[in-house]
Amino acid sequence: MNNIPIRIATLGNVDSGKSTLIGVLSENTLDNGNGLARKCIFNHPHEQETGRTSSISNIYCNINNKKIIFTDLCGHEKYFKTTMFGLNLINPDYCFVIIGANMGIQKMTREHLGIISALQFPIIIIVTKIDIAPDNVLNDTINNLEKLIKAAKKTPLHIDANTPVNIFKKFIPIIKVSNVNGTGIDILRTYLSKLNVKKKYSIIDLESQKEKVEFLIDYCYNVHGVGLVLSGSLNKGSIKVGDHLFLTTQKSSELTEVSIKSIFDNEDNKVDKVIAGEHCTINIKEVNKKKQLKRKMITYGNVLVSENNKKMHTDFIADVYILHHQTTITQKSEKKNGFQPIIHTNGVRQAAEIIKIYNDNGVLRAHDRSRIHFRFLFNKEYIKPKSKFIFREGTSRGIGMIIDVM
Repeated sequence: MNNIPIRIATLGNVDSGKSTLIGVLSENTLDNGNGLARKCIFNHPHEQETGRTSSISNIYCNINNKKIIFTDLCGHEKYFKTTMFGLNLINPDYCFVIIGANMGIQKMTREHLGIISALQFPIIIIVTKIDIAPDNVLNDTINNLEKLIKAAKKTPLHIDANTPVNIFKKFIPIIKVSNVNGTGIDILRTYLSKLNVKKKYSIIDLESQKEKVEFLIDYCYNVHGVGLVLSGSLNKGSIKVGDHLFLTTQKSSELTEVSIKSIFDNEDNKVDKVIAGEHCTINIKEVNKKKQLKRKMITYGNVLVSENNKKMHTDFIADVYILHHQTTITQKSEKKNGFQPIIHTNGVRQAAEIIKIYNDNGVLRAHDRSRIHFRFLFNKEYIKPKSKFIFREGTSRGIGMIIDVM
């Protein structure tokens, strides 16, 4: 249980201080006011130049003996699809929503809050930059934030070091911090050290290892002299060096049998075994030497499973709630195509068409609920019942849960 890290996603408007806060927490240092702390977080040179996150970064750290993986997501509106993709890929235990005290509640702040509230992820709101915000602006930001939380039928709670952690059903915690002078950082660290991983991992030693393996891939590397290395999270079961598993790949409905050559944990320690809840990297090789497995064949959303009878699917039935749509959503007919949003679920990101809407008139509007038949437009995907998903198209937003696959 102690080896399983807590996964925390950070969301919020651009320039609110998401990457800087992660840098301060993970590197145990303060920022200089010019972005020093965030330099270790960015993946690309253009992110360093602009100071804006445009990709998904995973940062592993140890805070007061609590293992945590922070996932830094994008704040700019044009990278919204990347943020939604990352949120569904990692399935976090908690979500940080970062709000700049001097900026107030922006459009993307509301967008992110709405999505993670609908997906029922526990939320911790962190108000940053309190050292540069005038008192009247800071007070306005806090007042507007409290009104927004109450409108969502939750109660705002300003936390301190003694605040309990089992409060997320009724409360949304708020903490004010400065990444430059360190105000509130120690309180946040203490609060983080008391958080626990999701309940589904609480009995892994007794039961989870009996389950079939499901390893969700979040990145694939081709290391010179080593071969293919997969990074990801083990959702079910356990994996040992020498195990034979089956890999889903892009544009193929057949699974490829691979063997596990080596395993490294988040601290780059070579281990013989990992169990459900852990994040790790795995070196694989093909069992059938006649096949040539290449890096471009593996991407986000592919999985390693323990059985070869796992089928890929193009069609699924889901219960859906429409968060926002300006007109009407229609189903496929003889004369025109159905509505075609982008589906995000467990790393899968693909356009799908609405084949049938199971209601009286075959159309949907904002805030409607219905059962819907979707069909992926391009490739078969590894999806399963009871998985949550987000769909989007332009400004349209919806959430749902897969009921059946076909």
